[in-house]
Amino acid sequence: MASCSIRLGLAAALAALGIAAPGLAQSKTAATLLYSLDTDCSVNGVVNRCKVEAFDAKGTTLYRTTVSDNRISFRLVDLSDLRGAQIWDKDAKTWVGLDRLSLDFKTNTLCINGEALCFTNPNYFASLREHFPELRADLIKARFNAQDGRLSAICYSQEACDAGF
Repeated sequence: MASCSIRLGLAAALAALGIAAPGLAQSKTAATLLYSLDTDCSVNGVVNRCKVEAFDAKGTTLYRTTVSDNRISFRLVDLSDLRGAQIWDKDAKTWVGLDRLSLDFKTNTLCINGEALCFTNPNYFASLREHFPELRADLIKARFNAQDGRLSAICYSQEACDAGF
């Protein structure tokens, strides 16, 4: 049962998070646009309008978030050799492990690395509920290995997440 709920949570987390590709130049695989959304984003607590684009790249969901002239790209990876999340390091020009991710179903908000980047997407959260009807969580939080972004821990409730996550 725990294994099933972990896979379900990871699938929902991976599906919900998606990760942005910086101009897709870093992706070696052809990517298909899943959706483009104009919404509210918050970068380190400052709220602005932004554009979020999600791409399917065969086992990886790439997200490109543009706020003013600032582009933040991250990706969720669901491949046999890596299940996790990574963010594009503009200076090093490479993907590095994402620290943490959260999905708040009450506010329809996805955040990466605490509140470094948050955006709302009500339609996507509704589709997650539709595709994963057994998912009862209002909150999913995940932690990842800093080097490669491998999933290291996940919680599915406010109580569990508050109890040491």
